[in-house]
Amino acid sequence: HVFGPLELHTAVLARTMQPAWQRRGHQLHRPRSHRGVVAGAVGLAACAALFTNVLSFASVAGRTRSRLTAQTTSASDKDSRSSGGLHRVFGQRGSLVVAAASSSAAWILPTVDKDIGEFHSGRAEKYAWVQTSDTVYIFAPYLSKDGKEKPDVQLEVQNEGTLIRLTIEGEDAVKGKLSHQLKPGSDVWMIEEAADGNAFAVVEIDKLVPGIEWTSVVQPNVKFSESYSNELQIELQTITDDEKNAAVDETLRHLQRKHAKLQSADSAYQAGNGDLLTINMKGFELGPGDARGALLDIATASGLKLTLGASGQAGAGLLPEVHQQLVGIKLNETRDVKVTLGSRAGSLGGQTILCAMTCTKLQQQTLLDLTDEFARVVKRAEQMIQAGTMEGIPEEEYGRADTITLEELRGEIATEILYTVQKQEREAVYNMMEAELLKTIEVDCDWATPSLQSRNDAEKLAHGERLATVLNAVAQKEGLLSRLDEDKIQKRAWDSLGEPKPGKTVAEVGKNPAREFQTAHRKVFRKEQRELVLGWLEERVAVAAKGAVVA
Repeated sequence: HVFGPLELHTAVLARTMQPAWQRRGHQLHRPRSHRGVVAGAVGLAACAALFTNVLSFASVAGRTRSRLTAQTTSASDKDSRSSGGLHRVFGQRGSLVVAAASSSAAWILPTVDKDIGEFHSGRAEKYAWVQTSDTVYIFAPYLSKDGKEKPDVQLEVQNEGTLIRLTIEGEDAVKGKLSHQLKPGSDVWMIEEAADGNAFAVVEIDKLVPGIEWTSVVQPNVKFSESYSNELQIELQTITDDEKNAAVDETLRHLQRKHAKLQSADSAYQAGNGDLLTINMKGFELGPGDARGALLDIATASGLKLTLGASGQAGAGLLPEVHQQLVGIKLNETRDVKVTLGSRAGSLGGQTILCAMTCTKLQQQTLLDLTDEFARVVKRAEQMIQAGTMEGIPEEEYGRADTITLEELRGEIATEILYTVQKQEREAVYNMMEAELLKTIEVDCDWATPSLQSRNDAEKLAHGERLATVLNAVAQKEGLLSRLDEDKIQKRAWDSLGEPKPGKTVAEVGKNPAREFQTAHRKVFRKEQRELVLGWLEERVAVAAKGAVVA
């Protein structure tokens, strides 16, 4: 399927409207606020009895957990949360096991949804949490008292799902403003045992907007300095005329190589960078005195084409040091080249071997002279690319490929270089402003640990979230958020989803459309917010050219 706003919106809407207990296969009643006329007619006491029976079946449909008893609130029980909700209690021989580990990093958590490994999770001082695309699970150790049948667990989700408070035996485990909104009335808590026998109060709440990936449960605490917006002093890099002219000359040399012609070289010609070589090679063990050892069954190729000095596919994926050893090779010459094998070589990875490389074909690169005709060749190639785009060739460029001169081409290149330098300068200023903001604005938060797919990016995740938090806090404090166009942001998010991935001709819907859209939306929103906040700050900070004295 190809992405389309209507189809994806419909899928997300249908998913959102489906009750949480139905989506996850649980045989659970919904909270009282959702039960309607039937529950009101039979009374809470009857519902409690029915609910107890249903719970005995819920383990098969939902999760695998060991338990002997199930309890729920009766009509006379004090409600365990402000919105009215459900809770379950599981125990052994009338007493729950005490969660003994003092650090949440050491906790073994009860098993919940199988998809949690695909999402970020977190460990705070008094609680841990995991999530799926639709649901957040919070775990807090339950320190039970012997013989106590009913746990003292209080869960409050208030202000339309934006505030949470979870207390265990009178002590706060989680309290504060949520980082994202939860669906009011969807919260359920239960007491469950982990594999090691420790007991936890487990809170299960649906996200109001499916697909949003949380990076913390409670919003970060942000503390501003008194004058954060005018303390920043930025030193701006500049480009001199000599540097600009050198960049123009290097660009012209690059264009010469790009539009060079290839012709067969004679036997006396020595290959140089830019020449096209066809190579046959065999791999040998590296013997004493750099002599060939035993023949290897790896590093063997025939008819391998490479552009000498190029990287990536054009350079046949060979390392720069291999290319350097081939400079000066002649047609039909064989050279023994030292090659250090990578990890893909298996047990030989990291070892240095000899590759006997024979040049079977050599095509010499011939550069075009820097003339007006060269400028026209470059312009024709540029317009050929433009013609294949949605915008096409600019109207003012029609016929220019037949008249442009070398001097005019140099002027166009210089203009592009200055534009690029200006973009780089602005980005450099923005990066420095971000660094200074992070120094002057404090952020305290229990950030998530990345999902299993990106577990090595914990530091990068925390830095990115901290920076986004700082920018958002400045936008809120200075009243800038109203300047963001949400319709424009949503459109750009949809547009990004409509772009085919590398190697694809159409954009396909993934297995989790809601998550894909929210990820794209977050990326666009943060980019727009960054431009807004840093642009606002740029008007207020002290910016000076390199070497200038800033008062």
